[in-house]
Order: sequence, then C-alpha cells, then structure tokens
Amino acid sequence: MFNIDFNSVVIWLLPNKLRTIFNVAWLKALISPIVEVYNNFISYRTQTLYKLNHNSQVCYIESALNDAFDSSDRRIYITDAGGEVVT
Repeated sequence: MFNIDFNSVVIWLLPNKLRTIFNVAWLKALISPIVEVYNNFISYRTQTLYKLNHNSQVCYIESALNDAFDSSDRRIYITDAGGEVVT
C-alpha cells in the first residue's frame, strides 16, 4: 500500500512523445521534494510500528532493550527478583 516508486510513476504518466531524457530528468527533479517527504513518512511509519509492537510483556521489553543497548550479543534478561513475598 505504501510502496510507491515515483520514478516509475513519472515515466508511466508521461506520454510517449514527451519521454525524452531531458523531460524525464526535469520531472524527476520536480518530484524530488515529494520523494524526500515520502521517505521521511516511511521512516516515521516504520519507527511507529516498531514502538506499537512492544507492550509491557517481559519478552517484548527484553527485545526492545536488547535492540537498543545490546544488539550484537543480546545479553539482557529480565527475571524475578526472588524477594520475599509479604502477606
């Protein structure tokens, strides 16, 4: 749904008679701000989906902490403190 190749769209929407190298390059230069905003949107969407996939479950917290602080060895584990239960 969000995978748009703007360079292909420019070529597809341009009539065959106007598909010169100059016209295609000129139109690609005109849409470059749109491509930049689109790339920022895709980056933001990816970050937001990553944040939404993590909730308060221990396995997700461990995963998020390992992604942020120890991505190579993944040594962060969350266990119970083993303290005495007061009743």
